[in-house]
Amino acid sequence: MSAPASLHRFHAYLSARPALTLVVVGALVAACAVVGVRVKLDSDMAALLPGGPDSPREAAQLLADFGALDTLLVEVQLPGQDTDALIDAGLVAREVLVKSGAFKDVRGAPDTSELIRLSQVLLPRRLYLLGDPAAQLRARLQPEALAASLGHLKQQLTSPEALGLKGQLLADPLNLNQGVLEALAHSAGDFDVQRGVLLSKDHGALLWVTTPAASALSVDDSEKVMQAVEAARAALPAGAVLRCAGGPRFVVESARSIKDDMFFNVFSSAATLLVIFWLRFRGWRLMVLATVPLLMGLLAGVAGAAALQGRIHGLSLGFGAAMVGIADDYSLHIFNRAWADPGALRDRLRHAVDEAWSSLWLAFVTTMAGFAVVWSSDFPALRELATFAAIGIAVAFAVTLTLLPPLASFLAPKATQPLTRTPSLIRSGLSPWVSLGVVVGVIAVSGALATRITFDGELRNLDAQQPKTVAEYDEIMRRFGMLDSNALAVATGADVEQALQRNDAAFAALEADRSVTSLRSLASVLASTQTQRQRGASLRQLDLPAAKAALAAGAEAAGFSASAFDRFWVEVEAARAGTIEPLTPALLQGTALGALTSRSLRCEQGRCRAVSAFAREGAGGPMALPEGVKLVEASALTQKTLEKIPRQLWLMSGLGLLLNLALLSLAYRSLKVGLLVCVPCVMGLLAAVGGFALVGRPLDIVSASALVLVLGCSVDYGIFVMQGLQLGHEDGVDAVGVLLASFTTVAGFGTMAFASHPALNSLGWSISIGILVSGAAALVLVPGLYTLFGAPGPVPAKG
Repeated sequence: MSAPASLHRFHAYLSARPALTLVVVGALVAACAVVGVRVKLDSDMAALLPGGPDSPREAAQLLADFGALDTLLVEVQLPGQDTDALIDAGLVAREVLVKSGAFKDVRGAPDTSELIRLSQVLLPRRLYLLGDPAAQLRARLQPEALAASLGHLKQQLTSPEALGLKGQLLADPLNLNQGVLEALAHSAGDFDVQRGVLLSKDHGALLWVTTPAASALSVDDSEKVMQAVEAARAALPAGAVLRCAGGPRFVVESARSIKDDMFFNVFSSAATLLVIFWLRFRGWRLMVLATVPLLMGLLAGVAGAAALQGRIHGLSLGFGAAMVGIADDYSLHIFNRAWADPGALRDRLRHAVDEAWSSLWLAFVTTMAGFAVVWSSDFPALRELATFAAIGIAVAFAVTLTLLPPLASFLAPKATQPLTRTPSLIRSGLSPWVSLGVVVGVIAVSGALATRITFDGELRNLDAQQPKTVAEYDEIMRRFGMLDSNALAVATGADVEQALQRNDAAFAALEADRSVTSLRSLASVLASTQTQRQRGASLRQLDLPAAKAALAAGAEAAGFSASAFDRFWVEVEAARAGTIEPLTPALLQGTALGALTSRSLRCEQGRCRAVSAFAREGAGGPMALPEGVKLVEASALTQKTLEKIPRQLWLMSGLGLLLNLALLSLAYRSLKVGLLVCVPCVMGLLAAVGGFALVGRPLDIVSASALVLVLGCSVDYGIFVMQGLQLGHEDGVDAVGVLLASFTTVAGFGTMAFASHPALNSLGWSISIGILVSGAAALVLVPGLYTLFGAPGPVPAKG
């Protein structure tokens, strides 16, 4: 079927008006660019995962929200200097960080005023903070423990500070205050405190725990945070070392890695294309022209993402940069045919468009079918990737057919470049039976290798976290005795009280679980009102007369008067009666524990969630958690993701292959010819899976889904080889077009195999293997198979 006459009239109209054509192209590029520049780059790897209740994405988001993603740890060292010099350097760094405005909070140890304010909130309710206050009092009233507590109290009363605190000190004869504060400090980490800063136990480093002003998932805001860190580093004295670790640094490094890989991909692809165009056309003017549809496709893809969602994932943008190979295929086939024929340039372009019209449309439709299958994926980022690429390729295809021929008519070189020294590649294929044997052999070998393929569902293996960054984070956490966690127990309630009640129950269950190696929970600081009341009521089990007698005896032996501790017993009576106001989140706001409360207790959309973070030994498994408490575990997230990858791969591959086969059979009016055209893409898919299995590389979310694109893109090679066979072309132009198209596609995707970003690297390898094998199969297998099974196949009717 030839191109419609109306299209040729449109070409002739624009060809006669070069200025108008250039204005139209420039206006379209500018319009797409205006929209595209507003797009924001997203590097959230959780966006790769399926969403919804109890989904992997929700689990990943919870791990991020209630974990350390939005915390940046800033460590300062000053080797060879004393502790005071280190603290001075740390205070300089803090001042720079605070003044930058990039942080909501830069916190060290609570200062005196904060401790006083916290004490005023906590200590009147200290009996509510003890897990079993009655048992605690009995233990502390034992003769040996009581003597130690009263001895400590006597020392405190002789200090200068005791002049104004005597009443408060006498209200704490059993040293409960120190026990409460030590428990809180232990839950935060293992460090020393001097001059309001947190020092490692060896006093070799100090630590600032910072909360950025915006979410770490915002690349732009995280860049500002890292710029503030660099400014703080520059303000330190000579010899000082400043390190940081946490979400903002991870996000910035990931975004920078994507950008660096993108630029490398663009420039290396361009260099490869220069070589390809020079070898075929002995010049680069046609490459510049072929870049017009590509550029407009890329801008349209970005603009489409900006219009639909205002952002684009870095992986989608990286994939879009690789569209250089696919989008160039359409213009390459037209140029390859036009510059192989004799005659006037406009006549050659018209003939090339007519010759390639049916095959171009069939290639475009099957490529869109591949993206349509990716749209059926459970993974949102893959749907975004397919949307971006589909918009870009659709625009590039439209521009190739409508604007490229008129542009070429007055901007391209007039001289032809016939393939006089190129052998007919269509005749270099294997003999029919050898071709069949190769196909059977590839299926058998790849099928055997496929049984050894493994799948990787770990998101970290797709992120750009550098080993050095992860090692520094782990080292800082260990140095300051801070607990790292790989699991959460998320308690959900209709209001704050219900969420806290369920969190208390979860905390008790986790404490009793022997597999839990570390535990950090809001329940150790803020229990529910119900739990606090129950703790106070438990004091009714205490034999109060016996307890008073034991304290009185110990007090007399230590030299205290019989009435010295009456205030303490008033507090116990009040707790028993429940007249002490329980601790609430509102009371903690504005204290040193306010940030912890805000991080671990959140209310939104009519529900509240409280969190206990923990780590446990082994691979994990089901845990007996109370009703309303959800286990969110990194290993379980990996397993859920892992379970989806094989199903997604085989489902999408099967759908893609069936859809292509249906379209091709309909277009060629022959199931047999449709099957032959699908041979190259099947060979490419099998070779990619077999290649990954052979080298022991697992398939991940990206590489598995990229194989579906191999089906959609590499089927084009079978289409163009079949065109040459059915039309009886003896000059090898169609085969050279396939060779050029496969090389340019590999130029776009192949350089990704050298990307530092694991996801882009995985994408590059899977598509490169598939495309190279598909192109080779189209050239060396399809001709023989066509002779064996297809000839004389029906030729599409010419319009």
